[in-house]
Amino acid sequence: MQLKWFSDLKVKNKLILSSCSLIFLSGIILSAIIGIIIYTYGKQEIKDYRENEFAKRKQTLKNYVEMIYHNLDLTYTFSQSKDEIIKNYGNQLKNVVDIAYQLIKKEMTANSNKEEAQANALEILKRISYDNGSGYIWVNDMGKPYPKMIMHPILPQLNGQMMDDPKYNCAMGKKENLFKAFVDICEINGEGFVDYLWPKPTKEGITKEQPKLTFVKSIPEWGWIIGTGIYVDDVIQKALEIMKNSVSKMTYENNEGYFWINDMGKPYPKMIMHPMQPELNDKIMDDPKYNCAMGTNKNMFQVFVEVCETNGEGVVDYLWPKLAKDGMTSPQPKLAYVKHFKALNWVIGTGIYMDDIETEVKQKETDIQSQVTYTLLYLILGIIGMSAILSFFINLIAKAITNPLQNMMGFIEKIDKKDFTAYININAEDEIGIMGKKLNATINLLRKNILSLKDICGTLDHSSTEMTSIS
Repeated sequence: MQLKWFSDLKVKNKLILSSCSLIFLSGIILSAIIGIIIYTYGKQEIKDYRENEFAKRKQTLKNYVEMIYHNLDLTYTFSQSKDEIIKNYGNQLKNVVDIAYQLIKKEMTANSNKEEAQANALEILKRISYDNGSGYIWVNDMGKPYPKMIMHPILPQLNGQMMDDPKYNCAMGKKENLFKAFVDICEINGEGFVDYLWPKPTKEGITKEQPKLTFVKSIPEWGWIIGTGIYVDDVIQKALEIMKNSVSKMTYENNEGYFWINDMGKPYPKMIMHPMQPELNDKIMDDPKYNCAMGTNKNMFQVFVEVCETNGEGVVDYLWPKLAKDGMTSPQPKLAYVKHFKALNWVIGTGIYMDDIETEVKQKETDIQSQVTYTLLYLILGIIGMSAILSFFINLIAKAITNPLQNMMGFIEKIDKKDFTAYININAEDEIGIMGKKLNATINLLRKNILSLKDICGTLDHSSTEMTSIS
């Protein structure tokens, strides 16, 4: 009942409507399949693009960090080398000792009283200080087997003591008594360098023994040895300050890329050096605004530390303000690579903004949507055009099918009007042609039977007439 309207249509219209509907439906399905294929391929292309860009930038960041790490490691290693310290600071130590030597010589010349001249010289030497108090002059004698301390400005309790305590067996890397080493080298060359361990004066007080390199010089006239030294950690700090200053000026990617250093402090690390925001230096990075490590909302600096503790190095994505010409912008997606410098317990890091990738991804998504839309539009227009062309040919085919049927309908109408002279003019060899031929044959047979019946009826009428006449 629901398709009665279709049943009431002529065969020709049924053929045209059915064929066009199938063509249009097939076109829609094909368009949908093509659209899905384009969209799926586009999504995969975007995924591959994002992954490839991520991998490339990760490798780029790693290469940059490795370069800084290598330079920092070399600086740290060389700064502890005796030869490097002598090369970089030997002249400084010699100059200090030479000044002290000249002051002693001046007292020798100015005062004939040896004891008084020595007392004056010691008083002058006691007041010599440099490098924030970590640099000073001391004096010991050349006694054997162990010398005696004459004057030590930082540890005056040593004055007058024989320096034979086993704790002084820390010179030349072979646990030799360091004061005996001073005497030995001065006896051979009159002066020289000796490396050893010695407490360091700081603002907080005297520290435990620290590596130190000293330059000593003999004063034969008085049997003295004067000396001054530099602590290796001071050398390291100076070298690292130079290195940090150098690193702070290193940029890439049009100044968007830079390097920072933070420590491994707990629960929150401290910023050691940040070139773009120097106000962060020496600050504990516990501000809630740093809770922006993407995917966890944890403090990004804590995540840096965790990655370094777990793997020694790795990547972290987070949000960070982007430097613009008119100042800092709102936080943008950023990818960082961090590496643990164990010697100083530092985290060396650099990052690159990923907003350009997301912009490119959004543009690709827009392009894909446009491509799908235009493809579907062109396909639909093509389907409509193709349907129009096919409709023309379907109409011709439908006529070829329905014209013989119409001939049969005309034939049947004539038969219905008792016109047995009707004839179906069909030359086709298909089912309709065969049906028409059989109908023609049937009608011919019927026509012959009718004519024979008329002849019989005529003969009967004539015989009846003759019998009536005889009667």
